[in-house]
Amino acid sequence: MLPVTPRLVEHGTFSYSAPVDDGLVSIGAVAKRFGIQPSALRYYEEQGLLRPAARRAGRRYYGPEELRRLALIQIYTNTGLMSLAQVKEILAATTKSQKFQEILRSHVELLNQQIARAEHARETLEHHLTCGYEYPMRCPWLLEHLQGVLDRGDAGNA
Repeated sequence: MLPVTPRLVEHGTFSYSAPVDDGLVSIGAVAKRFGIQPSALRYYEEQGLLRPAARRAGRRYYGPEELRRLALIQIYTNTGLMSLAQVKEILAATTKSQKFQEILRSHVELLNQQIARAEHARETLEHHLTCGYEYPMRCPWLLEHLQGVLDRGDAGNA
């Protein structure tokens, strides 16, 4: 366990001292826990998304608050639909702000579209597993299904 020494914690417009060993985790341990490279954590810091709770001998340490923030960053970015710039805007905004609402509503809609495409793909794959036809392109269900995709003009979202 790390020695207990005071650290300055900034919270809004005031600061207070807190012990540094309250659940602090090294950058390497955090990276391993989240399945990312330590360089990603440093990049998040450069982008203003995440700050370590403490530094010792040049090493970054993260506390529970920073780990929760990182978990939220990953939730926002794991779909590949939200940029880090948008994540930064969301993290800086209040939940009642118009920007916060706009970004999240648009991403909920994008996720709904992504889910619909994934469900459609799953339905097709599950049919292939139970289809009695030796070759998928000879299956009447699949041919009818594909023709419907073409007729609707949404082949790019098939």
